[in-house]
Amino acid sequence: MVTMKLSDYSMVVKFDILGLWYLKESGISDGLKGILHYDEESITLELFDSFGESFIDREKYSQIDTIYGFSQNGKHIVLNHCHSTRTTSSMPGFSITNYLVSSFFILEIPFDEEYLGTDLDQVFDKISIDETWLVESLEFSTNHLDAWLRNSVLESLYVPGDGTTTFSSSGFQCDLGKFKQKQYQISSCNAILSDGVRVNSNVNQLCNLGTLKNNSYLKLSSMDSLEREFDDLFDIANSIKKLMELLNASALHFEYLEFICKTKEVEDPHLGKHKLFVKGRFFYKQVGVNNSNPKFRSRFIIPEIDSTFEDVLNQWFDKKEELDFIIDNYLNDLHLPNYYTETKLLNSLRSLEIYYRNFVNTRKMDDETQEVMGTHVDNIIKFINEQVPTEHQKYFLDRINYVGEDSLNKKLVYLLKNVPVELFDKFIRVEGKKKSKVINSFVYSLVQTRNFYTHGDNAELYPHRIEGGVNLFYANNKVRKIVEYYIFKEVGLQEEVIMKNILK
Repeated sequence: MVTMKLSDYSMVVKFDILGLWYLKESGISDGLKGILHYDEESITLELFDSFGESFIDREKYSQIDTIYGFSQNGKHIVLNHCHSTRTTSSMPGFSITNYLVSSFFILEIPFDEEYLGTDLDQVFDKISIDETWLVESLEFSTNHLDAWLRNSVLESLYVPGDGTTTFSSSGFQCDLGKFKQKQYQISSCNAILSDGVRVNSNVNQLCNLGTLKNNSYLKLSSMDSLEREFDDLFDIANSIKKLMELLNASALHFEYLEFICKTKEVEDPHLGKHKLFVKGRFFYKQVGVNNSNPKFRSRFIIPEIDSTFEDVLNQWFDKKEELDFIIDNYLNDLHLPNYYTETKLLNSLRSLEIYYRNFVNTRKMDDETQEVMGTHVDNIIKFINEQVPTEHQKYFLDRINYVGEDSLNKKLVYLLKNVPVELFDKFIRVEGKKKSKVINSFVYSLVQTRNFYTHGDNAELYPHRIEGGVNLFYANNKVRKIVEYYIFKEVGLQEEVIMKNILK
């Protein structure tokens, strides 16, 4: 049996871990044998017994916040938010209990009785404070990271024949001198983002040939060099991944999340009081991993935007609250590509609507005015419902907006009028027609389409709506380009860089 190193456990490769599993209150002496099964979209623990002997006990243990584990190869494991799905019993035989697991940690802890003692139950107390994990750094990688960072230290190698033979050879060689580390400070997060690279080699002993692979990664640490809560750095890493997805218009997933932390102070007769480094990896279910595009087309690559990327990062986090809904809307279409086309179009329109509200029309009413206006709106709606014929009610109700807000028509017209000429000419312009008429006509069809799919009414009420899958696809593509432009502009990308990439 090959012993797996911590670095062998990946978030994109299935694996099983055989171990002893126990609860903190009972300890490892009462641990149960079982197998942790991991794949990208499912985490289950299969126990060869149950924590409770009676039916009442089993109900008590149907949901467990934390289950601890000690693997066959000496790794420490922490399972989070475990929910029992079923327990099967056999007579003769033994029971099997299955738990769904939300997330887990695998830890590589220096174990020596001089340092940590022989009581495995106390191990986790030495690296956590009130169930909070304090870490010095968080290192992570995603699919296609090499293509985006462009920091490979491998270079092509060609060896010509020596004149006595026609044979020549080619391959790669490693030149670590090529690597120049980049660092970016994220002020609002008190964090530093840096890049790094490792070269893995694999040698075939039979033919004495080997391969080299460039593996890029990113690393987060505190600007003040102090330890941080793991959850804090994980949230930052997740936000950075979202930014990378936005910049590359591609669904991404973590390949690993690795952290370093220290034990609490331990006593050694030779070294005195000191701390030991503990390394670990974090795993959770990633939605849409199988939908990641293998034909990745990188855009806004780091060498192209490096001079402004620190500013982009800071604006991204400074405007996180205002951008969150828009970004999540945009990324949903990447991770769930099988959405109905009309749903994608509605999402894109909603993104523009929110953008207008958060970045264009930022005027706010005081609470008293908003309450009064809201009362007026309620009275108008009541009047329409009571006094206007049913067949005409919808016409008027559709024209009532949120208190203090412009109509969707007005929002879209404004946003389309203010895109760069190059963007308008490529995606919106209609030959032989005035710009204003093209915009008004396109916006009117978008609003009718939104209202039709939102309200689900009689199609005859929306004669100018966009119909047909192909037409909806092209309409969404146009609107999505406009969404991209305004988001890129908001996070601080230079105009010429935006246009170069968005017009490809």
